[in-house]
Formats: sequence, structure tokens, C-alpha cells
Amino acid sequence: MATNNALNNNLSTCSGLSVPGGLTASGTPSSSTFLRGDGAWATPSSLAGTVTVQRFTSGSGTYTPTAGTQFIIVEMCGGGGGSGAATATTGTIAISGPGGAGAYVKFKMTAAQIGASLSYAVGAGGSAGTGGASPGAGGTGGATTFGSWTANGGTGSAGAAAGTTQSNGGSSGTITNGTGTLILSNRANSGSCFVFSTGSVYIMNIHQGGTNFLSVPAGNYIASVINTSGGGATNGNGALPSGYGYGCYGICAYSGTGGAGMQASGNLGVAGIIIVTEYQ
Repeated sequence: MATNNALNNNLSTCSGLSVPGGLTASGTPSSSTFLRGDGAWATPSSLAGTVTVQRFTSGSGTYTPTAGTQFIIVEMCGGGGGSGAATATTGTIAISGPGGAGAYVKFKMTAAQIGASLSYAVGAGGSAGTGGASPGAGGTGGATTFGSWTANGGTGSAGAAAGTTQSNGGSSGTITNGTGTLILSNRANSGSCFVFSTGSVYIMNIHQGGTNFLSVPAGNYIASVINTSGGGATNGNGALPSGYGYGCYGICAYSGTGGAGMQASGNLGVAGIIIVTEYQ
């Protein structure tokens, strides 16, 4: 017969306890043990309830889950696209669009789906368009991969030749679903840049570039430049977005009637990221 020491709410010296299903508890109960379904008192794993975060911000490699991981939640985005260059000849103006954002995806994978390890790669930011007589386009951001999941990079914007007063931005990257459960995805294209002249002043609106859920918008750059005999370039870099995978500002080049022309390179896109939250 079980010894009854429960009158004083003390189970530490009870033995032969009856549990549902006709089982008899074995072992010694304490404040650091729990009663398992098979009737045994057991000590919980030291990792139970632990949450661990791993971040990958560049390059490629192998992800190995922390011992005891039951499932993971992954957030990642591709690299942002770069913006094209702009070339203004004497008495003209040119403006390029911003780069598109890298695609964003959030998903869950169980320990069985992860296995012993998974390969990963973080997408780099797209290249800046090179200035010249024929202004170059911005490069497409690199794809970010984790196992069989892919978040592609945003595309770059086209180069802007003399007389271009409006340029569309690049588009967001696409997403390929892999093994696991999709939670959320996001694709956000960037806007366009435009400029016009009042005769003596150039007024320009340069879009901030495409953003995703892992980047923070900064707002468009609006400026006015007196149309003098010289020339110059502006891209509003005083108010860049922050975070990961965003496309960068376009650029405006201008040259007055007495100027010698202006060739301006575009801006670099920003690399993506992978954030792995492990639940033990």
C-alpha cells in the first residue's frame, strides 16, 4: 500500500503512488522532476524551453542545428538591386530609378525536415551601374538560399541617358518554397524617380528604393538645384533605408548650358540575411 505523506502536501517520501492507467510511479519525486506518461519520475532536459538565434549575413556555408532543437523558424531575404548610372550632356538632365528589394520569406521546419545540417547562402547586394557615355544598369541582387528555400534578389534599374526625366525602379525578387511550412512572404517593388525643370531650377524626387520586412524605409529624397552653367549629381544618400536586402536610391545627373556634362555612377544594393530561431 502507498505510504500517505500527502497530508502535509509533501510527495518527496511517497512511494507506490497510483497513476492513471493502472501504472505505479517509480523513482523519487522532487521539485526538479516530473511524472512521465509511463509512470516514471524524470528530470527534464536542460534545453527544454530554450530559444537560440543564429544569424548569417554574408557568404555561404552549412547550418547545423543546436542539440535538442525541435523546430526552427527562418526569416530571410535576397540582396537588393543596385541602381543604374545617369549621364547628362551639356544642357540636359538624367535620372535613374532605384533598385528593387530582395524577396522576403518566413517558414518553419521540423527537426526531421532539417536533418543533420542544411546548406545556406546569403545574397549579395546588386552592383552599381557604371557612369559613362552609355550609362550602365544596376546589378541584380544575389539569391539567398536555405536548404531548398530561395528568396531571390531584387533587380537593378536601367541606366539613364541624357534627357531621361523619369525612370522606373527595379522589381522585387521571386520566392521558391522548399521543404517545411510557409508562414509569410513579401515582395515589394520600388517606385520611380522623376525630375523636371522650371527653367532656372531642377526639382527632383528620388525614390528611396525597394524595401522588405527586414529593412526600414527612410522616405524619398526631394531636392531642388539651381540650373547654373555648371553641373553635378545628387542621390540623396543622407536618408538611406536601414536593414537588409533593400534596393538603393537612383541618381540624378544634371548639366547647365555652359557645363561640360556629367556622368554619375549608380548606388549599390544591400546584402540579404538569414535569421534562424531554434526552439528546443
